[in-house]
Amino acid sequence: MKLHTRKRTTLQLAGAGLLVITLGIIIGWFAHGDAGHAATVTPKLVRENSFSYKFINPIILAQVPENTSIPEFQTLKKNITAYITTAKADKNVADASVYFRQLNTDSWIGVNVDDLYAPASMLKAVSLISFLHAVQQNPSLYTTTTAITSQDVNTNINQDYYSPKDPIEVGETYPSSELLSYMIINSDNTAANAVNDILGTSALNQTYSDLTLPVLTSTTPADFMSPKMFSRVFRTLYNGAYLSGAVSEQALDLMSKTTFTQGLVAGVPFGTVVSHKFGERTLTTKNADGTSTTVRELHDCGIVYAPNDPYLLCVMTKGNAFTSLQKVIADISAMSWQSVQHLDSQKG
Repeated sequence: MKLHTRKRTTLQLAGAGLLVITLGIIIGWFAHGDAGHAATVTPKLVRENSFSYKFINPIILAQVPENTSIPEFQTLKKNITAYITTAKADKNVADASVYFRQLNTDSWIGVNVDDLYAPASMLKAVSLISFLHAVQQNPSLYTTTTAITSQDVNTNINQDYYSPKDPIEVGETYPSSELLSYMIINSDNTAANAVNDILGTSALNQTYSDLTLPVLTSTTPADFMSPKMFSRVFRTLYNGAYLSGAVSEQALDLMSKTTFTQGLVAGVPFGTVVSHKFGERTLTTKNADGTSTTVRELHDCGIVYAPNDPYLLCVMTKGNAFTSLQKVIADISAMSWQSVQHLDSQKG
């Protein structure tokens, strides 16, 4: 009996020691990752809180403070800030915001990350997630066919510069799987309208709420989304929590085929896989003196699959010319790529 008691006591002490060591590693990891702060920071967990589950509550993502303790990230933030300052002085951009996150470590840095913009077609990524979430509950939705009517037709004049080259047609019938492809790959607004009609406002708004994104209402201003907010879309997919792993994989694969290549894709080596979504917006307002002012917005946000070190990059811009804005995005994309490559070379 004494021998059994001694063994049991030894195992209990060993288990307690292992628990202390494990907790120490976790606390130390967060303390190191947040070296710029005086105290250890506990990440805020965003859970799904779905009524579909009785025994589990999946973590969608963790919110942690910005990490500027890594020298390469310090340099990247400094260089991006200087670049934006120069671009604004040269009138190539009026405003620009950048969110960069290393996905393997969850460390991130940003410049003007809380500034607000009109996400425009970037919201199609939310519609995609919402639809695939509904498909998980009702698989028949994926093969359901829809006839495109005149009410679905894109009447948004903001999609006039990067318009779809092969838009869907009124009168034709498409399965939902094709509508999703048109919506994401070609950024087709008419396809997006049809997808959202199938979903319904309630289901779509629930997804915005689940991802802790602003829910659209009739009073939502044009500029309401920051790059830091929108990063949650891709972080959710990469984590594979809100959608199943296989479905998240499907969504990111679809977004790797988008035809828009003038932004993030232009800043990385040819052949690099980038799962992303862009958005464009043009707004012309009349001034009191009778003149008019036109402001254009161009954004690109997604995951760059650098070898062994994938990262999330979201660049949102405002200015006068799309050609200038897309160059700003491409240049910042190139800077981010070079920073990651330099960091990886230090590991070797």
